[in-house]
Amino acid sequence: MQIAWTRGRAVAAALTLLLGAGCADPVRLPSLKRLDPMSATTSAALGDSVALVGRYEVRDNVLRTSVAIRNVTTRRVHLEWGDCSLRILLFASPDTSARPAFDSFVPRTTLPQGCKDYRALLDLEPGKEYLPEEFTDSLGGPDIAGDSLRSGTYYLSPRVLLLEAMARTGVSAWYALPAAPLVLR
Repeated sequence: MQIAWTRGRAVAAALTLLLGAGCADPVRLPSLKRLDPMSATTSAALGDSVALVGRYEVRDNVLRTSVAIRNVTTRRVHLEWGDCSLRILLFASPDTSARPAFDSFVPRTTLPQGCKDYRALLDLEPGKEYLPEEFTDSLGGPDIAGDSLRSGTYYLSPRVLLLEAMARTGVSAWYALPAAPLVLR
């Protein structure tokens, strides 16, 4: 039996082999989109005792995000957090109350993901700043762009989860930082 190959069938067959059609976790082609280099700092006051200081840098197509906690009072401040306490969100407009275009908590793979179960405690002295390891993350341009984000300007607004506020109020205490522009090409 002879198979007649058309250009369309040949392309479809090649893509099927390349992308692993029928596999549980097909191979994905990397995004060719890039992040423009940038550096920014934003801050947000949490009541009268603590400020969050966000620092963002894009270098070599990698977004590095860190959020430090600063005690702005004259007394010691008690803080608690756990793993997965930094959530990176990108919005299509400066309105950060809208649905995000990118959310670092949305799984991008079928591999198991999860957060470790622990609670970090800190009594932060007056005027001091602390950068928890859990409040840092690095994401590559392809990780952010995936196959769905279009080129353009997005607005980066990280969220930080502090647990002592949740223990007092029973409400999830995600604190937002002001947005900083980020360009995807």
